[in-house]
Amino acid sequence: MTRMRWSPRMLRPRRLQDHLDAWRDSGGQNLARRLHGCVLLRATGKPSLRTSLRQAAVRRRVASCSRSSFPFRDGEEAPRLSSHGAAMLRVGDESDFFSNEPLSSDDETSKGAEGKSTDDDTDTDRDDHRDSDGNDEYESQDDSAVQDGFYPEHDGDIGRARRQARFERLCTFGEEPRYSLSEPRVSTERFQSVLEAAELISTNRIAWYDSVLNLIRSDDQDLGSRDRLWLALRVLQRARARADAEGEPLGIHAHVILSLRKLCEPFRKTNFLLAVKRLLERHGELPTAQVYKGLMRYFVLCDRVQLVRDMLHDMQRVIQTIDANSFTMPMKGFMFLNNKSSAAQIWRQFRAPAFADVEPDLRLLQCGCRLLSWGYLDDVSENALWISMQFYKREIKPRASDLRHLAKARIRVGDFRGARTSLRWLCKKWYIAFDAGLVHDFITKCHELEQWHEIVILVDQVLTHIQRVGGDFDVKLDLLRRCLSELALAAWKSRIDIGRAAALSYRLVEKQRTLDRTMLSHVVYLNALEEGRMVVAMRVAKKNAQKPAARNRTLYAFAYEAIVQKLVLKSVSDKLIKLLPRKGWLAKRPQDTDDFAYIAVNLIMALGQFGLLRIATSIFNAWTMNNESVVNVEVWSAYMYVVAATGQLKPALAIFRELYDHYGTSLDDMPHYLLAVTVLRGSKQGALPTELAAEMLDYIDQHLRKPDAQPKVRLRQAEYDDLFERQVENVTTRDQDGLGPTVMVGPFRPYSSRIRLLAEEIRTILSQQRCAEKAAIQAEVPVSNASVPAALHSPSMSFSDFVSAFEPVPRAQR
Repeated sequence: MTRMRWSPRMLRPRRLQDHLDAWRDSGGQNLARRLHGCVLLRATGKPSLRTSLRQAAVRRRVASCSRSSFPFRDGEEAPRLSSHGAAMLRVGDESDFFSNEPLSSDDETSKGAEGKSTDDDTDTDRDDHRDSDGNDEYESQDDSAVQDGFYPEHDGDIGRARRQARFERLCTFGEEPRYSLSEPRVSTERFQSVLEAAELISTNRIAWYDSVLNLIRSDDQDLGSRDRLWLALRVLQRARARADAEGEPLGIHAHVILSLRKLCEPFRKTNFLLAVKRLLERHGELPTAQVYKGLMRYFVLCDRVQLVRDMLHDMQRVIQTIDANSFTMPMKGFMFLNNKSSAAQIWRQFRAPAFADVEPDLRLLQCGCRLLSWGYLDDVSENALWISMQFYKREIKPRASDLRHLAKARIRVGDFRGARTSLRWLCKKWYIAFDAGLVHDFITKCHELEQWHEIVILVDQVLTHIQRVGGDFDVKLDLLRRCLSELALAAWKSRIDIGRAAALSYRLVEKQRTLDRTMLSHVVYLNALEEGRMVVAMRVAKKNAQKPAARNRTLYAFAYEAIVQKLVLKSVSDKLIKLLPRKGWLAKRPQDTDDFAYIAVNLIMALGQFGLLRIATSIFNAWTMNNESVVNVEVWSAYMYVVAATGQLKPALAIFRELYDHYGTSLDDMPHYLLAVTVLRGSKQGALPTELAAEMLDYIDQHLRKPDAQPKVRLRQAEYDDLFERQVENVTTRDQDGLGPTVMVGPFRPYSSRIRLLAEEIRTILSQQRCAEKAAIQAEVPVSNASVPAALHSPSMSFSDFVSAFEPVPRAQR
């Protein structure tokens, strides 16, 4: 609790009058007089202003505590609450709490002089609320700690209680507020009027005390919550005194505890109600189930879990029957107060053998599901299995949120079998509320525990039966893509059975009837890896290439590479031509040219990795025959690069000349980039003549000298970019980092800067080669006269003698 500190600014003349007027209006006459005394003390120079103020506060406290009697009726001294009963009450010890012995004036005076108030009723619960350091947990729970609006019937009382607490904090100058139940500000006339009104209502003793409590709760003229509680206590003292005098039972029903609970709520007083309960039990009034539930509700509000557990055991002992709501109510209350650990204690008590006969209902099982999901219960698998069995045995239909909580808890601890059961149940009963995040968490947990086969079982038992995911088709596609990509990755790393994964993937696509490009690519990849399922892979790829949906007609590069690799190993690579369109197809449907061009480029580049130029040439010829009217830049560029990669540089450059003759200067960056790569590799290896390299460099420089224009953006520009970049850098789709079959599609990156760098490197290599040739020519030594025989200088020498002069000398004559 924030304490109000004394500040010298309270004594400033310009603010003092406003402060005094405000507190006079609120009934703070004592504070006004005290502040006037502070001004006088400061003006007259009295020593130690703070000490004088504390002494004045102690004198007033002693004077207020010296009143040991309270007039009751016709001079009769009414029974008075003992200071020990109000301050040092123990649980169940109601003898001191309802004692009629007044405290002597001397004892009160001595305790007041020490600056300690034993009449502080806020200390009644502190003995049971000490933490490990000895501090009070509820030290700050006074009237100001009650939240507005939480108890609508006490709104006015809360305001008055807060003003009273603030007033007493100012009076004690920063000390803890002192309250007193023994000395309330209630007149005797008011107390007597309440009693007389109750006697007029009913003559029955049980109904009489209920009537008194109803009058006390309904009287809202000027009584605060503390005064109402004091009146109820005085009436109970009087009822006990009368019962002791007459020798009869108390005659008060146990339901009065519920009325007293309403009066105690603003102060969180637990020992008071426990003492009343023990008093009624000693007089033969046993609490009912409603009373026990009311006490547990109040103890939950006070955050006393141990008292709630005691009430549950006491309820079973007294009533011998307990229902599920007795456990559900405190658990929901603790969860509402964000005290989930206390709720978990109630759940463990419910699962104890002593309460095995309690039949759970839906609300109780829901609380258990939430506690499992939040991680506040041990033995998650055992508790989750028990809850699932209760749903099944008692024919209770769980909600979608309950199944999600169970699945989440089981996934967290690695109970994959139970998690699949919850997901399958959720998929069948609540398919609209199916949470895709649970499947993602399932796959992530499989990665952590390296249980790759669990993903295969998940696809087999759950995803093949899924209908919709949250009513959104895109969410469902994302989920299926993730599962198939994980299967493809695990299959590439040989962590699962490839045959089973391939069969499941094909069955999933067939059952879902999806034509998604990513899913079909993974299906083709998985079936291409399996030895006996190449026919399925070719059928899916061919069927996908001939479907009318133009956007999803093609697969990704890793699928075509898997098909090429498997067919090359089986020496039946001629079947790749079946993936291309039939003759005359593109003439009827020219809008399909880009799609089939992408397929041809992937096949040609994949064959180039294995050095199969013959099959690549057959695919190129098949493409040109089907599309004679149009020279496709991507297909011709890919074939040029594959021909150059096999070492045939001159035929490759001839393909570029033909392509340049057809398009001229309108060629974009892609063919010039591949040309630059080809010329650079040939120049470094010395396999390309200098004149031919200089000619190709002129094509590149002419392209670079063109004015900057908007680059051509193809339909699959990013995919072409990634494809050619991987081929140039000699990186396959199965990356060295272990990424497996991935969809490598990045943003469009223009080739202009890279072409410029390659051209500069080519120019440097050509200049070095020319300098080396020139140096070699200059280094040749001419024929001198000293090396010619002397007979050759004779002018009469014949031609035969000239030839014989250069004949080699026999080895024997050397």
